[in-house]
Amino acid sequence: MSIPAQPGRRSGPAAHLLDLGNGSAPVVLVVPHRRSLASRLALAAARELWERRFAWAPLWAGVGLFVAAAVLSLVLPGAALAPAVAALLMPAGWVSIAYRHPRWSVRRTARTQLPSIAAAAGVLAWSAAATWFGPGRVLTLLWLIGTIAAQATWSYRRRKTPTAPLAADQTTQN
Repeated sequence: MSIPAQPGRRSGPAAHLLDLGNGSAPVVLVVPHRRSLASRLALAAARELWERRFAWAPLWAGVGLFVAAAVLSLVLPGAALAPAVAALLMPAGWVSIAYRHPRWSVRRTARTQLPSIAAAAGVLAWSAAATWFGPGRVLTLLWLIGTIAAQATWSYRRRKTPTAPLAADQTTQN
């Protein structure tokens, strides 16, 4: 027989009431609560992921996009029209700015944004296709390749970004 835990004390010791029979008084056995190995490993993994959550941002964004496309393909496949239109209009808008804007500096800035525009249009096109057809084998493979490429690029760019120099009072330790 177990004694119920006190309210508000979830991780405290567990108390068990042992009735030995033969007219003897019951014995209260207090056992400290220990988490299982699986629980401790899961908690350690969760802590590590939380501490490095910004480094894994493209992966989480990719998983969220995949789940959203899967849910939308089941609930409302017609919603594929919105990302499809955006996937077509975004490069068209970029072309009109990059080649027809009256200011040269704006055209130059727009031309430097070509990789970003291409990646965003690709993500929108994938979202439209996955919402319309469902994330099947080929689209899942494309999603996996895109997510790995985004994560690799993200990690590479974060490593290459220079850190701020130390202030004068931080360079010497007393």
